[in-house]
Amino acid sequence: MTNVHPSLELLVTGYFHQDWDLDASSPAEVVARFAASEPSSAVQNAIASIEKILNRRDSEVAAEELLKELSSQFNPSAFGLTPRGWLQALRTQLKEFVSRS
Repeated sequence: MTNVHPSLELLVTGYFHQDWDLDASSPAEVVARFAASEPSSAVQNAIASIEKILNRRDSEVAAEELLKELSSQFNPSAFGLTPRGWLQALRTQLKEFVSRS
């Protein structure tokens, strides 16, 4: 996964690390920090990677596999989301940030 979706991997593993909830009050704050701290190209690349996964016919399985493969420390179900639903929320938040920039 590292070479396929590096910007998304940075967001999922670098920003949603083991203690992400100590660094931010909400998942949305983590996403905002990523979008504000990283180059716009990284944000755009993360959006593109998310869209590739969501456009797959097996997108729910692909989203689950992504989180497992990256050993994500974020549990979407704790927020009432499926892995696919979480990726959709990430995409929406990142796109909103881009449109405001």
